[in-house]
Amino acid sequence: ANAARLPTPPTNAAGDAVSVDVMVDVVWQMPVQNGTNTSGADNLQADTSSAFALAYFMPDANFAGYDGFVLEGPEVAFRDGWRRQHLQARFGDMERIKNECAEWFRAVFIASLQGEGGYRLVDMPGEGILTIRAGIGDLDIAAPFLASDIDPGFTLAQGGTSATMIVELFDSSTGQILARLFDPGQEASTNFDTPVTRYSNERDARVLFGGWAEKLRARLDADR
Repeated sequence: ANAARLPTPPTNAAGDAVSVDVMVDVVWQMPVQNGTNTSGADNLQADTSSAFALAYFMPDANFAGYDGFVLEGPEVAFRDGWRRQHLQARFGDMERIKNECAEWFRAVFIASLQGEGGYRLVDMPGEGILTIRAGIGDLDIAAPFLASDIDPGFTLAQGGTSATMIVELFDSSTGQILARLFDPGQEASTNFDTPVTRYSNERDARVLFGGWAEKLRARLDADR
C-alpha cells in the first residue's frame, strides 16, 4: 500500500511547499470568486457552489471515468496551541490520538466510497483509478484521554471534536491534480453536563469524518 503523505500544498512566492497547518491558515484568507480564484500554482479554479467550504477544481474536471481509488493518508496535525491547553499530553499521547484519527478516517472513507458508492479500493495507480490524498488539519479534541489520566473512564467537557479536512484528487495514471478541497467541521455528541468518554470521542470523530466522506462520494457520483 502507498505510504501516508501530506497533501501536496500550494507553493509560496519562493516556490517552496507550505505545511498542512500553513495551508489551512492561508487558504481561509483567500478571497473566493467562482471560476477566478486559484489554489497554488496549478491553476485550479474555485467552485463556490460546492458542498465543501472551499473547493478548487481543474477546469472541466469530470470524474465519470473513475471506478476505483487509492487512499493516501491522512496525515494529521493538531490545532495550533492545542498542546499548550493540554500540558499533560505527552508525545506518545499525541501520536496515539493522531494514529487513531487516521485509522477512523480511513475506515469511514473506505466504507462510504467502496461499501456505499461501489468504487474499488486498490493499492496501485492505473487507468480509471483516482488518487485521494488526504490530510486532517487543526485537529482539536476537547477532552482527550491521556496516559496520565487517573480515571480514563470519562471526563466533563464542552467542544467535542473539530478539524479541517484537506483532500486532493489526482488522476493516478498521469499524476494530474484534479481538485483540492477544504472543509472545517465540528461534532459534539455530549454537552458540559454529560460525561465525555473514549467512545464518545471516537463517535464524534467518525461522524465528522463520515460527513466529509459523504460529500466526496456525492461529488464523484454526480458525474456518473
